[in-house]
Amino acid sequence: MPRTLIGVVLALAASALPAQDFGTPEPVWTLRVASGPVAPGQPFTVTAEITLPEGYYQDVDSPFLRFEPVGATVLSRASSVPRLREGKESYTGKFTLTRTVVGGTLGHPVSWSAGWQICRESGVCLLPAEKTLTLELTVGGGGPDRPPSWAWTSGERCWVPSSAVCS
Repeated sequence: MPRTLIGVVLALAASALPAQDFGTPEPVWTLRVASGPVAPGQPFTVTAEITLPEGYYQDVDSPFLRFEPVGATVLSRASSVPRLREGKESYTGKFTLTRTVVGGTLGHPVSWSAGWQICRESGVCLLPAEKTLTLELTVGGGGPDRPPSWAWTSGERCWVPSSAVCS
């Protein structure tokens, strides 16, 4: 009986504490769109520049490394050249993932599914993580000699952990 009471008291006390950020390292994702307006139904290219925390790496063949559009079709994929680390291709520092896509809905955001599993160079891997990154699209232009087109409201967007700064 006393153990149950102690367990209940500890559970109530823990639930009253504010959530803490233990500073789990995660990459900083910066999305860049090729310059110029994007016409509906025409391909456009988005590059994700990923900056890994110091001392961490991302294996190229990890099933958790992902940068894919939601609701658009990928026409081509490209990436930075990885380095060989202990016989495996891996990224360290900064690397890029580029996708040429077509689709999306005029006037609506294009969402990107981003995922990763980074590991310390000393060998300990963090749990896989994922985020949804969103770029806003707006209707631009219009008129007899300039048909409506998509335009990015921002040519660059950055998603960072709370402890990082977007440069």
